[in-house]
Amino acid sequence: MINLHLALNSITGDSRILKETQSIADSNFFERVEIAGIRDPEDLATETLGKCHISRFSLRGRGLPKDLLNQGLKYLEWHWRVVQAYANKPLTVIHCHDFHPLAIAIHLKQLTGAKIVYDAHELETERTGLRGMRQSIVRLQEKLLWPYIDAFITVSPSIKAWYQSHYTAVPTALVRNIPNCPLSISPKPLRQQFKVPDRALLFLYFGYLSKARGIELCLEAFQSEQVPHHLLFMGDGSLKEVILAAQKSCPRIHWLSPVPHYEVVNYAAGADVGISLIEDVSLNERYVLPNKLFESLLGGIPVLASALPDQSEIINTYNAGWLIQPSRDILIDWLTNITPIEAMQLRHGLRERVNTLTWQKESEQLVDLYQKILKI
Repeated sequence: MINLHLALNSITGDSRILKETQSIADSNFFERVEIAGIRDPEDLATETLGKCHISRFSLRGRGLPKDLLNQGLKYLEWHWRVVQAYANKPLTVIHCHDFHPLAIAIHLKQLTGAKIVYDAHELETERTGLRGMRQSIVRLQEKLLWPYIDAFITVSPSIKAWYQSHYTAVPTALVRNIPNCPLSISPKPLRQQFKVPDRALLFLYFGYLSKARGIELCLEAFQSEQVPHHLLFMGDGSLKEVILAAQKSCPRIHWLSPVPHYEVVNYAAGADVGISLIEDVSLNERYVLPNKLFESLLGGIPVLASALPDQSEIINTYNAGWLIQPSRDILIDWLTNITPIEAMQLRHGLRERVNTLTWQKESEQLVDLYQKILKI
């Protein structure tokens, strides 16, 4: 009995997949939990993490251009490699992370009789940047492939409601991106490292550095002469060079490379305010409930968040930060008026207020869903 997880990435930095596979392995439903991904040059071809075995497939087409045709060829190569590796194995449940591996999961289901869990880490057909022919193809594929899945998981209440309103009902679970928090938190001395004066706050953004996440808005606002506060970015992505350029011109802008997922909460605890200013540019972004929100809260720091439905519910429920409609003038005005005293007052008792937000509790929804489809 094998539980196979499919993901179109190298797995290494995907904290959600690592958490879910460990929780499933700990449930002892299966003899073996395996993960199949794609190998980056720096990765091992095979690796064992805890109770889970990872296989990463090297692709000859990895360096192909990112146009639709060449990416399709790359996908077909991965499809063929995965099916070749697992077609004759005793698969019981195939857990498909995101939309991309769904066709592979269905192919393996037809060969092995395994059940499929579709885990949509986003609102897959409505992602930012997905438009035109690509979006039409994804929408059509998801609609045609949906009848083959046996259970569904997603990350926010609004995305869950969207899927339930657009497709036929299957067993469904909401499993939010709550981190696996360490038993004891050791705050990193970030204020000292970046010489933040007592009159200023240190704001922290961590995660992928790309558009639609409020990064360019923050860079513009924090460089205003009216704003005394400091801003630290942690991560990599397409906007990294823009951030590095801003760092050279403004002493209050800082950047650090990504850290292991198990260290993120410790870094959050060393800052004063987290940032989650997601831009309302697509349905996926509107309904997002990102890791950075929960990682900041479990680190004990309040969050400045955009007033989107699911983020707003968390912030309001736990009295855990501030909500704004992101724009340059609104953000500059807010940053000019927020004081360290006000931030510290909101921070007081925050860890206690969010102590029910644990991966141990959240993973119960995942385990319960598996029990349903396995009929245990």
